[in-house]
Amino acid sequence: MAPQAGFELTTHGLGHLFHLLHLAHTNTVPPIANLKQEKVSNLTAPIIIKVVRYIQENFHEKFSLQELSMEYQLSQPWLCKCFLNAMGMTIFEYKTMLQVQNAKKLLNATSLSLNAIADKSGFSSSRYFCMVFKKHTGTSPLQWRKHFRPTDNTILNKKRK
Repeated sequence: MAPQAGFELTTHGLGHLFHLLHLAHTNTVPPIANLKQEKVSNLTAPIIIKVVRYIQENFHEKFSLQELSMEYQLSQPWLCKCFLNAMGMTIFEYKTMLQVQNAKKLLNATSLSLNAIADKSGFSSSRYFCMVFKKHTGTSPLQWRKHFRPTDNTILNKKRK
């Protein structure tokens, strides 16, 4: 079957497609940055998908680049370069993005303290959590909660009283 006009199926296109299919299938958070199509080969994409999955499953845990590279038997520089090329952000920028997204969900849906949310989201302290959260959202966690918390007449708030 010939490709449609204006669409060229490249090895990167396949890698990008597999990445998006994987994210849709596993109901995981898609990356903010799009894959840079010209920099991801069909050999690199499956590795990056595995690394992304690992980060998504372990963002709340502390892990080092050395541990990650050993897990996938890759050199640290190669892993960092491939991840950055594919995702448009570093491994730890991606991890932080997931941590902040998790914290937003917890702020919106629970009455947990900032210490508990920081812990469940994988931050080393509530102070560091607040600093990172404000850097990424432009607002403090408490302001976020106040602004995005369901109104008082919702079931969530009635249960808290």
